[in-house]
Amino acid sequence: MNIKRALSIILTVCLICSFSACRRVGDNGSETSVLDSSAVSEVISLPESSSSDVSSADNSVVSTAGSSNSGTASTPSSNPTNGNQVVIEKPSEVTVSNDPVEKGLDFGGRTLKLAVGYTTTSTFATMVKAFESTYNCKIEVTQLSFDKYLADLAAKVTSGEVFDIVYVHGSFYPNCFIKGFYQPLDGVFTTADLYDVNNLAAGGIDKVKSEGFSWDGHYYAVTGYKTSVPMLYYNKKMMAAAGYTGQKDPLALYNSGDWSYQKLQEIGKQVTTASVYLGGRDFFAGGLVAFNRGQFVKMNGTAVSENLSDPRIYNAYKFQREISLGSGAVINYKTGTGGQDYSAFANGKTYMFYNDASMYSTLAKAAAESGYFGKNKNNLGYVPFPFGPDNTEKEYFIKWLEGWGAGINCKDKRAAVAFTKFESKWAESSNSKYAAPAEFNALVDKLLTGKVFWNIGGFAGKSTYVPGLQDEVCAELTDPNNDLAATLEKYRNKINSCLAECLQGK
Repeated sequence: MNIKRALSIILTVCLICSFSACRRVGDNGSETSVLDSSAVSEVISLPESSSSDVSSADNSVVSTAGSSNSGTASTPSSNPTNGNQVVIEKPSEVTVSNDPVEKGLDFGGRTLKLAVGYTTTSTFATMVKAFESTYNCKIEVTQLSFDKYLADLAAKVTSGEVFDIVYVHGSFYPNCFIKGFYQPLDGVFTTADLYDVNNLAAGGIDKVKSEGFSWDGHYYAVTGYKTSVPMLYYNKKMMAAAGYTGQKDPLALYNSGDWSYQKLQEIGKQVTTASVYLGGRDFFAGGLVAFNRGQFVKMNGTAVSENLSDPRIYNAYKFQREISLGSGAVINYKTGTGGQDYSAFANGKTYMFYNDASMYSTLAKAAAESGYFGKNKNNLGYVPFPFGPDNTEKEYFIKWLEGWGAGINCKDKRAAVAFTKFESKWAESSNSKYAAPAEFNALVDKLLTGKVFWNIGGFAGKSTYVPGLQDEVCAELTDPNNDLAATLEKYRNKINSCLAECLQGK
């Protein structure tokens, strides 16, 4: 480890502070806070700004199923520009090969170290055992705190610990790569390692989603096609009582192509009363903005900048205020506490609940225990979130990416790629009576292998980061006295400052 990198990591340990804004949803629906770091930008060192101009970057981070590219590696470069914009090279094309990474892979009984940022489950432990058996190795798992992951990882690396397989979450991007915790994976995976949309059971690397973990022309982590998927859950019993059953059931409307923001509002107007709403605080978690294809940061692989002038953001918040303020309110910010709090939904205070697909079993159990669902798990309905009118390409929002990278100084980067592929195809049958049905899982796969986009990183500054600022905007706009355009304009400067701190080490 060179002196510059060592000093950088030591500074990280010294400068990490405490705050949280985002969440990771576990396999069992549990939630932990994300990115408990407020000063990670202090360790970022980029060249001085040049006077070169950056063309307007499109807000496109889209994955289309089954796509694969070929080519050879090229030399990456990074050129900062005026203000908060930094030119970032796209990763090189994936090398063409017929040999997957696991071909002949044998670690010869050595111990591999794995760092993970969440509490692992018995399913994870079983998968690790199977990986050990398949590739003749032992895996030593180190569980780090999710909300202090970057600080804990920095401390471990500073002490000389080397990890072969390192967890990464989209909200850590790009700070974790700039700080030098991961090695580039260029050339470690090839076209033979990419997943096939027609053979999902075989697993594999999702090239385009993995580009979400690229920085300065390199892939620093990889992921399979599976990741978090938002879903709208609803109480079928209450919906049926309000007349929304049969062809008017939300899932039926989705299947017939008649599922939209306007239909959501229409249903809300019919079912909302003085004490029961269509949805609660969870509807304010950015879904209405995201599914209208709005992102607070735009980054197309060549430039990064704030994006609050995008009319898709303005239009989404305008609609959110229309259905949450005044006499036309059908969603209520004060109902529930947000996050994974489904109590209002379970207790009949809301018809719908917006959260991750991994929450299914938790909610099915709650439905089986709630009189508002007739104590019947089958009264738990589910439907994809509708596309907003400005999301013309119908790209489904998948929140945060998660993946695995190779730790700095590890000897064999193939371990990270092989583990990612192994996880992507791992399937363990569940005996739980609350497990998601096959139809639900098929719908999730359909969403994940279609056109999707995701949050573009956390971009942590000295005291905040972009997702936290988005939460602030949403909260301010629940006050009818706050002007929408003025609020967005005010936060343009705040996001610019945050990006500048992150990207240029201010």
